[in-house]
Amino acid sequence: MREAILAAVPELIRERGLAGVTTSAVAQRAGTSEASIHYHFGGKEQLVEEAILAAVGSLRSRAREVLGAARQPAQSLEQLTAALESFYDELIPLLVAVQSDPQLRRELGPKLALNDLGPHRAVSLVAGWVTKSQAERTGGGDDADAAALLLVGACFLRAWQRQLSTHRVRALPSLARAVNVLLQAESDPEPSGREP
Repeated sequence: MREAILAAVPELIRERGLAGVTTSAVAQRAGTSEASIHYHFGGKEQLVEEAILAAVGSLRSRAREVLGAARQPAQSLEQLTAALESFYDELIPLLVAVQSDPQLRRELGPKLALNDLGPHRAVSLVAGWVTKSQAERTGGGDDADAAALLLVGACFLRAWQRQLSTHRVRALPSLARAVNVLLQAESDPEPSGREP
């Protein structure tokens, strides 16, 4: 029941905004009683906080599934960036809701810090993959954190653009293109004149 309640919150935020998320609406969507929501979460603010923490915390398990299933570096990186982009599609409406409510923002910040959640988690996860991939193919040496930041940033920006519906006006480059550029940069020899 708890999972159904937590899943209902992001759906309602996307459909109605934060103001449209009531314990009554969540109960109806989750197929439970409003009393059950108050029992498990206390109230709307705690419910929204828990739903956001659950959404942010889900990234790691999704990414590990993707990385475990992929067999080739390009395939796993494309799948990982697609999973990140999908994650940001779900997360951005929640982030907007948090940013629009000063009290929620003040209360959620310390909880994110306590659970070590934030953008650094995605960068760290992708950097770990880049480091492993580089070690297997080239012996390592490139800046995995910088490469990861670029890819995570690209995923976030593409998802953000979809939220704004500006992707029809001028689309950002595809993730496949970004992945190919990154993989090509990793396999190119050091340019002449650059110290090793």
